[in-house]
Parts: sequence; C-alpha cells; structure tokens
Amino acid sequence: MRLGRANRLRNKGLNSEALAVARDGLMLLGGPVVERQHPAEGAALTCLTILVEELSSELQQPGASMSDLVDTLELINQLPAETSTDLQNMKAWVPYLETKTGNTPSAQGNI
Repeated sequence: MRLGRANRLRNKGLNSEALAVARDGLMLLGGPVVERQHPAEGAALTCLTILVEELSSELQQPGASMSDLVDTLELINQLPAETSTDLQNMKAWVPYLETKTGNTPSAQGNI
C-alpha cells in the first residue's frame, strides 16, 4: 500500500519521495470505481491527505487537492466523539482543513 511505503520513506528522511508516493496513493483513491466514504478507502484517504499536507508544507510544495481535503474533513467529522488517541490526532486537523477548504462554521452561517 502506498501509505505504508510513504510513511517508511518519511521515517528515513526521504520526504520528497514520500510526498510523491503519497500523492500517487491519493490519485489511485480518486479513481471512478473507488468509494471514498467506505471505511477502508476513507481511512487511507484521510491518512494520505494528512501526510501530503504535512510533507508539502515542509517542502513548500502544493498540498492535496480540494476534493481530497473536503472528503477528508467530512470523514473526520463523522468520527464518534469518544475515540482513540490516533483518531483524536486526526480530529486535531479539523480547524486546518476547515480553513483550507473554506468550510468553517462562520462560512456556513453557523456562528
């Protein structure tokens, strides 16, 4: 899987290569037959999007696509309130994703 390979490359300090592999994973998840809201695909999408955003920021490169960001935000917002530490770490990305997508409560009129 692309996510595992990208993480291994990042752990070795090969951030440019990790970014390329993570982007490739997101490209595969953008295919017409992929159901991004299903649990397995959604988990991969969320992790890859976060990884691309982290690496692209470090490398001063463009981040994930708007559709990846929006779908990731939707998936994270669907997580239950009581979750594991790993899922809480994902939830910490909500403000960032809301800002990046323009999907903030104030932008929706929910002040």
